[in-house]
Amino acid sequence: MSLPETKLTIIRPDGPTESRSFLPGAYVIGRSPDCDIFIETPLISRSHARLTINERECVIEDLGSSNGTYIAGERISAVTILRLGSKVMLGPVSLEISRDAAPDTPVSLEARREALAKLLPPEFLREKKYEIGNTIAQGGMGAVLLARELTIQRNVAMKVMLDGTSPDEVMRFVSEAKVTGQLEHPNIVPVHELGVDEKEQVFYTMKYVRGITLRHVLDLLFHQQSEAVERYPLAQLLTVFQKVCDAIAFAHAHGVIHRDLKPDNFMIGDYGEVLVMDWGLAKVLDPTRNQAAAGLDGHSIIRTGVRKELAHAEKRSGNVMGTPQYMAPEQAYGAHDQLDIRTDVYALGAILHHILTLRPPIEGDDPQEVLRKAAHGEWEPARKTTLGKTRLPHLPGGKVPDALSAVAEKAMAARASDRYQNVPDFQADIEAYQNGFATTAEKAGVGKQTFLLFKRRRFLVAGLAITFVLFVAALGSILVHRSKEAAARQESVALVAKIRAEHAAGAALSKADYEALAALAEKQGRPEAQIYRDLAAAAK
Repeated sequence: MSLPETKLTIIRPDGPTESRSFLPGAYVIGRSPDCDIFIETPLISRSHARLTINERECVIEDLGSSNGTYIAGERISAVTILRLGSKVMLGPVSLEISRDAAPDTPVSLEARREALAKLLPPEFLREKKYEIGNTIAQGGMGAVLLARELTIQRNVAMKVMLDGTSPDEVMRFVSEAKVTGQLEHPNIVPVHELGVDEKEQVFYTMKYVRGITLRHVLDLLFHQQSEAVERYPLAQLLTVFQKVCDAIAFAHAHGVIHRDLKPDNFMIGDYGEVLVMDWGLAKVLDPTRNQAAAGLDGHSIIRTGVRKELAHAEKRSGNVMGTPQYMAPEQAYGAHDQLDIRTDVYALGAILHHILTLRPPIEGDDPQEVLRKAAHGEWEPARKTTLGKTRLPHLPGGKVPDALSAVAEKAMAARASDRYQNVPDFQADIEAYQNGFATTAEKAGVGKQTFLLFKRRRFLVAGLAITFVLFVAALGSILVHRSKEAAARQESVALVAKIRAEHAAGAALSKADYEALAALAEKQGRPEAQIYRDLAAAAK
């Protein structure tokens, strides 16, 4: 394919006429040398106008010039479409725009084919674009195959329909590819191509990720597989889960709910990448009806046509769609008009429950029993799983943290108004737990808040405690020393008082008196201790 060229003829009143050809793009016209189209004329502004050329048309926009931009004698004030052959006046300068068609001739096409045959490998010239491999996964309506894209020699995941006879099913399949492809996020599987193969079967290809599903990880932990226990402690699982929440929050912000969130649909790559898969039940919200609940601004990246396709297919696909073990009550009842982003919030809470307990929150002998329990909100809080002797290998101390159990309970509230109203609020509580803070769901009191503060600042608290102990020890030593000094002073005063009393009565100091004075002086470190010893030796 050759890009069309647009011819621009510049006619100056005081200079030569000049013609140039331009490929599609945006070009600023003015008398500044920095402009894409430089016209050195005083009566043109430095940045006068912007000419935009694309494959179908040309448009021009005045950039606030002094002398204005005119078409057919009328000054333009907004972006204006130009017809081929139009004359535009930028001040005194006239611009004439034309486009020369340059269709490919059979000779040029044949020459091009011959050149391609010489330059490109044989794979590029085949009608068959993919080489099909093994089945990666299979569901009720579709299968995911490993395929090799022959042109660029890469492995892709190809999703195909198992039964493509129903127009509604084909419509839903095509809409799934469109929705997934328009949700461009690091944690949403990228779609490469939507097409029809040589057998006229519709397919779409996605990034092929080598890894393991979150469900498989949880099953390995349930069976206490040592490598999984070591690799996926609760902290790591919460990191994976937060990435899932990031993807769902992004989809909600663009007007899409998933409606089939479950650990089976989350792929963990060999290098830590996390991808949300299988958007086959995605629902495009009507922004005019769900703004309050969904937090939409009235716009969606998902095209209106996709919304209509999904709505039409949904009417004919049955009452209940999704996986009952993670299904909100309103979804289990088949109330499609009541579903909004809080339906996905419930499913995320159920998945958090599964991460904590290693079992789905709702189980039963058959799908109908599970569906009934989901509709009536019959499930046990996660914290009850480890109230007895049960210990789970991936949890701190083997027990479900009360804070996270409370978060899951709030997300899984039977009434949508009692849940977290959006995914970021749900994530904020999980992040609070990860960082050692109380969650809003647990309604922690002063004691719990204080305990968590000490836990977050344990090194600081330990340092303060050691400092306090050393301070108390030093203070005790000082007090003991002072107590001994006080006792010694009292002993000295008593002895001197006794000797003075004996001397006043006319009695001479005895040998025992001198020895006592010597001992007291020596104890107090006074130099006269030796004198008293000599007097004691001389006394009778």
